[in-house]
Amino acid sequence: MVSWHRPFATVLDLFLTPVGIKVLAEVSIMSRPPEIDVLLLHNQVPPTEAQRVRLGDAIRDSQAAHILIELKYTETITEVTLKKAMGYDAFYRESKDLKESELQTFIVSSKTPSSGVIKDAGYKWSQKGVLRSSLPGFRTIPIISLNDLPNTPHNILFKIFASKRKQKIAAFDRIICSDRHLLGQKLEWQIAGLYRIMLDKEFAMTSELNTNDIEKLGRTYAKVLVNRLPVKDRLAGIPAAERMRDIPLAERLRDIPLAERMRDIPLAERLRDIPLVERMRGIPVAERFEGLSDEEILRFLEARRKKNRDR
Repeated sequence: MVSWHRPFATVLDLFLTPVGIKVLAEVSIMSRPPEIDVLLLHNQVPPTEAQRVRLGDAIRDSQAAHILIELKYTETITEVTLKKAMGYDAFYRESKDLKESELQTFIVSSKTPSSGVIKDAGYKWSQKGVLRSSLPGFRTIPIISLNDLPNTPHNILFKIFASKRKQKIAAFDRIICSDRHLLGQKLEWQIAGLYRIMLDKEFAMTSELNTNDIEKLGRTYAKVLVNRLPVKDRLAGIPAAERMRDIPLAERLRDIPLAERMRDIPLAERLRDIPLVERMRGIPVAERFEGLSDEEILRFLEARRKKNRDR
């Protein structure tokens, strides 16, 4: 089975590193410790706008430089989950000698938490998808419910790990329509691999899959998906200059009629390097003089007689 916090951390790493947020997975918090699932290290506090547009609700508003994330993908949140998160928070803060304001711990849950557990711990919905507690100990550890987060751009990468199929599909669809410069090739492959694993009912997860396996699967699946698309859909969003870059000029012009090629080229530019004799060849004499006054025609004829006499 997939150890889900690893692909979760990989996706965040590929997405957040370009804006200066370091992402670590399976971080030790003691000499012989349990491991926290994901650690985000901000290079700037408060987070910049470039960082905020890549971070999910609640996390994007934290002022802490160290963000611990305990991911619950297949399990539901229990009282033990909450106690472990409190322990991770306390031990990491002590091991790094951090002030309370420098560390924020989040529990990220793929499933909507059980109302009984969160009620006993003093949690209430503070915003859509985010629970906060009023009780000491739990007060500093918000819960993010991925099923319930809004389907807004900054939440999309988190929501592909939601437990509800409908929420996953909506997130993947939103990613497909998003700006490609925010992703990058390796992240696109990871997302394609996760799409294959998470949504294809025929895919059998019978063995451990690491992030390299997911990337390879994504490369293959992405090619299959692209080949199934109509050409216009494959090229959508790709500037003409990018499409034509490696195509020789002769091939680009092969099936374009001359009239089409010349349509937007001013007449002066078309004739610039063509000698006058070449330009006039094939044009009847009457048409060559059309539009000229009698005086201009006489001057031309006189100059021609003079030229012939001087030969």
